[in-house]
Amino acid sequence: MDKIVVLCPAKINLFLNIVGKTGNMHLLNMLNQTVDLYDYITIEPNNTGQINITCNNSEVPLNQENTCFMAALSMKANFRIKGGFNIDIVKNIPIGAGLGGESTDAAGVILGINKLLNLGLPQKKLFEIGEKISSDISFCILGGTALIENTYEITQIPTEFKHFLIVKPNYKISTKKAFDEYDRLQTEYKKFLTFLVGYNDLECVAPQEILDIKRIFNDSYGVSANMTGSGSAVVGHFLDEGTRFEAYCDLKDRYECYYVNSCTGIQMVKKRYLN
Repeated sequence: MDKIVVLCPAKINLFLNIVGKTGNMHLLNMLNQTVDLYDYITIEPNNTGQINITCNNSEVPLNQENTCFMAALSMKANFRIKGGFNIDIVKNIPIGAGLGGESTDAAGVILGINKLLNLGLPQKKLFEIGEKISSDISFCILGGTALIENTYEITQIPTEFKHFLIVKPNYKISTKKAFDEYDRLQTEYKKFLTFLVGYNDLECVAPQEILDIKRIFNDSYGVSANMTGSGSAVVGHFLDEGTRFEAYCDLKDRYECYYVNSCTGIQMVKKRYLN
């Protein structure tokens, strides 16, 4: 019997512009990039029909609220899979940091089950399954560097920035609360005509400490930076390796720091084992 190990990379935003709203859904234009900070997910089939989740992080729910559970359940329902899955998550991507951990993990389960069971599903179908769980999952399935328009229109582009330093304060930020606060402050949505690297609309509702970290990147190291997603992580974009190392050495004692590079997306290793 086979099992599969899926490497699920973090997602960063290099640009985020809220361009409108339809119902409760905000429409976003973004420049996204996957980076080599990975959650590791092992998926193995079982004969019980149940979906069992385990994780090394006690903050991660192990029930129907877990996006991996949702993804596995959706795959079972859509393709009449009678068996179940044991899914183990090794969590390395910080929670509540705007790094897309829940979305990339769900994308990993969708791609992993597709490969494990040799379903051969086209990308469009994988996107449809993912979009019912989270709007970010389609990008996580695709990976690499991409322009996102109106949340769901994805265009892959060549990678310009390859080296990043992620700096995270010691707190989480609720995505829902951040968007709610933004809506309270704004009377209209302003659409940028260009994708401006280093800009994020949600920084206007970010804690001052996040803006201070961004200013350190800008003023002390001369690089562009922005909060990713709704925070709390800030990403500095580096072209010079020496400058990145200097920034890391200066900031690592004050904050969680992640020395990361661009990557092409989710990776999978299929393994055979004996019952």
